[in-house]
Amino acid sequence: MDYKQEICSLIDLYNKSSGSEVKELYARLNKAEHLCLFGANIRGIDLALFLNSKNIKIDFFFDNKPDLWDKEICLNIPCKAPLQLDNYKGNLLIIITSSYYEEIIKQLKTLNFNNYIIFPKFLLLGIKDYLLKSDANSLKENMCNLADILSDKESIDSFITILKNWYSPISSYDTKVGIKKDGIQYFPENILNLTDNEVFVDVGTYDGDTIQDFLIKTNNKFNKIISYELDYNNYLRLQKNIQKLKPDIQGKIICNNLGLFNKNMTIKYHSNTSSTCINNSSGITGHVVALSEHLKDIIPTYIKMDIEGAEMEALIGAEKIIKKYKPKLAICVYHSPDHFWKIPFYLKTLVPDYKIYLRHYSDDLRETVCFAI
Repeated sequence: MDYKQEICSLIDLYNKSSGSEVKELYARLNKAEHLCLFGANIRGIDLALFLNSKNIKIDFFFDNKPDLWDKEICLNIPCKAPLQLDNYKGNLLIIITSSYYEEIIKQLKTLNFNNYIIFPKFLLLGIKDYLLKSDANSLKENMCNLADILSDKESIDSFITILKNWYSPISSYDTKVGIKKDGIQYFPENILNLTDNEVFVDVGTYDGDTIQDFLIKTNNKFNKIISYELDYNNYLRLQKNIQKLKPDIQGKIICNNLGLFNKNMTIKYHSNTSSTCINNSSGITGHVVALSEHLKDIIPTYIKMDIEGAEMEALIGAEKIIKKYKPKLAICVYHSPDHFWKIPFYLKTLVPDYKIYLRHYSDDLRETVCFAI
């Protein structure tokens, strides 16, 4: 079947269901006497905020980290130790929000607890909410136009597979997306060539894991690395890891305890290890900058962004640099369904000569990267 026909058929078939499966899942949540999230992480916080917006109350979190027990995670929701599950074996529904869901399922079964939902279903629920609210013809147009500008068959096949997962039934959704991962994330050998003179801008550096991959891929031969990490705790981890490198390598790395956005300002953010996102309900403050203003005289050759949904705003703040220097780009697009086409379309308006690729780097619906080369 032609890929455009396949896209349109998926959308038409889903619209006929009228979102009944979404209503059924919400009904299951509302029937639960107690509703909790297993995993007091950023995904759990985001899900708690999302369900709160739907007037669905979360009673508490569970987590295996003792330092979180008896603390309020968000919305005045406390965190409890898993051993306290025994106190709630009546009508308790658990949503597993940790990425270690397979291990947690085994843990729950040892506690004779089987009433749970795996988080990827809720990742899918957010997507379905978006799809149901969107105009079908606009979705068809955007998705088909995206397929038209993708530069290789692997990109198109990956996108179609992701769409099939978006439109798959929640009740039978498999947590495995079914896309073969393409080597090291952000460094696909078949589309990305690195030189000995790269100026690598790592946006959303976390603890420097991508920098380590970059050093391996370049055999430590590069011009400069500029990193941006909003979360202060992650920034400290990053500095500690950079200090382990040889002095000549350290001297070529600039670390900024900053996030990127479309302008310079102070923001509030949720802090949780590898995932930090802007959220006005948090009490933690940080600073974000526009890349075009902050880099000034530095000429980037490769920019990577994974910043929990703020990629579009950060790209707008980097517009002048991208137009002027046309760096290679690796931009995460999985944080919002419309980022799959909004980001590539925007990049093509900045640099029409960019070739656009999609690569997927996880077993579930996360870690899809748009490359512009």
